[in-house]
Amino acid sequence: MTIPRTLRTAVTCLAVVLVLPQHARAAEDDTPIAVGSRRELFVDQHLIERLDGARRQLHHPVPREVAITHDAPWEGAGSGYHSVIRDGDLYRLYYRGSALGVDNGRLKLGREVYCYAESRDGVTFNKPELGLHEFDSLRFVAR
Repeated sequence: MTIPRTLRTAVTCLAVVLVLPQHARAAEDDTPIAVGSRRELFVDQHLIERLDGARRQLHHPVPREVAITHDAPWEGAGSGYHSVIRDGDLYRLYYRGSALGVDNGRLKLGREVYCYAESRDGVTFNKPELGLHEFDSLRFVAR
């Protein structure tokens, strides 16, 4: 079943009409927004009424030391989706490794694995041998 174009247009217009009054009320309301103890990133004017003697400035990245090198055989040619979680005095890095290749001029994604690394300083990461899984018949044992 296809929805007639006029009905889709009417539904879209109704959604816009329902949303706009909420934004208009928020702009007129002088009530402070409670952020509690959350850290907030000030990227727009949503939480900032005015800047007196201050400005927002985007700093450019500066190359530093290499935190981790993805050179283990199980990581494959592609590593991504890095997530760092601080656990006491240890930084735990979880990321995905994947085999990549090209087939008939198109990128081909192969086997994917989830990887782990850790750091004491949050800058330099090492990959401990946990002894949890085999990779290509090699058993990785804990040191």
